[in-house]
Amino acid sequence: MATQPSSVPSVRDQLVQESVAMAQYALAAGKQVPPAVVTTLEQARTAPDDASSDVAAIVKVHDQLARLVAPATPRALLLMGPDHLSTSGLGSMLGPIGLVRRLMVAAVISMAVFIAVSLTEYTNGPQSVTTSSGFGLFMGELYWLSAAAMGASFAMLMQVSTYVVDRSYDPKYEPSYWIKFFLGVMAGFILVTLVPAVEGSSGNFTQATLAMLGGFSASAVFRILTRLVDAVESVFRGDNKDEISRRESEARSKAGEETSRVRVGLAAKVVQLQQDVSAGADPAALTTRLREILADLVPETAPDESPAPAPAPAAAPAPAPVAATAEAAPEGTIALPNVPVVAG
Repeated sequence: MATQPSSVPSVRDQLVQESVAMAQYALAAGKQVPPAVVTTLEQARTAPDDASSDVAAIVKVHDQLARLVAPATPRALLLMGPDHLSTSGLGSMLGPIGLVRRLMVAAVISMAVFIAVSLTEYTNGPQSVTTSSGFGLFMGELYWLSAAAMGASFAMLMQVSTYVVDRSYDPKYEPSYWIKFFLGVMAGFILVTLVPAVEGSSGNFTQATLAMLGGFSASAVFRILTRLVDAVESVFRGDNKDEISRRESEARSKAGEETSRVRVGLAAKVVQLQQDVSAGADPAALTTRLREILADLVPETAPDESPAPAPAPAAAPAPAPVAATAEAAPEGTIALPNVPVVAG
């Protein structure tokens, strides 16, 4: 059984097609294309299918052209190539991108529905889902949806036009545009049903404007709904004073845990120091260990840059020697004032 040839082009053919599109765009835009690039590309384009070609050279040419035409992308240039210029009629006017054509159709339909519904008597006064019913309410809702669709299609066309101008449009993101479009229609409908008409103005105009604004910026409606949810939740969360008290209690608890941890560490160091004293350790090492403990208890502060204090007016009598007031400490111990002497 014979196998059908694959319709997917090979990597070499894809590289050649994209490189040709980029070279045509660069030359038409007046960019300086190296002659060696054009020569290599023309040889690869005109080579027979069964002929062996240097794929590495084609990849190198593709990279050079991609840097030359940036921010345009090879996929967009291949999609918006010169082939569509040969077509005539409405297809040529709407361009080669299918998303743009479909968005334009959606915009035209939404405007047509908006104009047709606005000509009826059902949109002369403000409508409401709580005060209206029947066919009149249906026409009002259709009026809001058409206004929201106009805003959403306008926003999507403005967004996609920037990518069309700089030739960086990617067709794989088309579903995201349609998701944003329907989100805009829903946002406009939600906004016009939640926000009442402003008194003293034309309710018809106000509702249509709100629907169109909601369709244009679905993210703004999302933030409004988020704020409303936060306001409702704040009613059940309690007063701000309770929240502040809870945070202060958590801070005190954390401070108490930190203090306990520091005390346990200092106690361990004091026990180790006592064991070293009992074992008859070197007095110099014991003094260093004691200084470390004192430094943990009283952290060193920056030196005071204030002037030195004036000398005392009269010298006080010298204190009595320690040996005269206390018994001599045994050998291998440290004697400190007001600290019990631990024998070695």
